Amino acid sequence: DSVQISKMAYHYYRITTKIVKPEQVEIAVNLINNRPRKCLDYQTPNEVFYKGRSDSDAIQT
Repeated sequence: DSVQISKMAYHYYRITTKIVKPEQVEIAVNLINNRPRKCLDYQTPNEVFYKGRSDSDAIQT
């Protein structure tokens, strides 16, 4: 849900933040993508993404 992702991003970068370095964005993205989600049956987005990639790779070979 995009609203929930926006709330998580707000947690890392308040509205008063004017400039964000790419390294800071990468840290926040990694934290967000490694946080378990109820809608993903308590898996992280990274787990779901990489599991899906490995499953589709296995089918193609």
